[in-house]
Amino acid sequence: MHMGGGGGWHGGRVADALSEDEALGKVYDHKVVRRFANYVKPYKRLSIISILSMLIYTATTVSVPYIVKIAIDDYITGSNLIGLNWIALLFLVNILLNFGANYIYLVALAKVNQAILYQLRTNMFQHIQKLSVSFHDSNQAGKVMS
Repeated sequence: MHMGGGGGWHGGRVADALSEDEALGKVYDHKVVRRFANYVKPYKRLSIISILSMLIYTATTVSVPYIVKIAIDDYITGSNLIGLNWIALLFLVNILLNFGANYIYLVALAKVNQAILYQLRTNMFQHIQKLSVSFHDSNQAGKVMS
């Protein structure tokens, strides 16, 4: 007695899935990425700010264990409280820079994302409005949108 089981490749479903992928397009298409880049161009400055702040955020996050290592190895074991105060100040500055960079990164990225989504939706709406009524009658709304 066959109980079914794993895999998910059953009969005609594979052919249906392949034909649907062919009809809708590939998952990654370089032409689509190039077209999408045109939407990012007006927000180049904000995109660069977002990328730079992400790099600062990452660098400050990665540096925390190193700062702790220096504090333990050089100042706590050596009983150097003045040096430990400087390391604590460095740690505080690092954390503040980390939070600030993360905030700038998230805000800049959100502004770029929202502006691009708004432009995409506006362009799609304008294009769909130009299509004839007979086109809408013969095509499903979901397929037109995708």
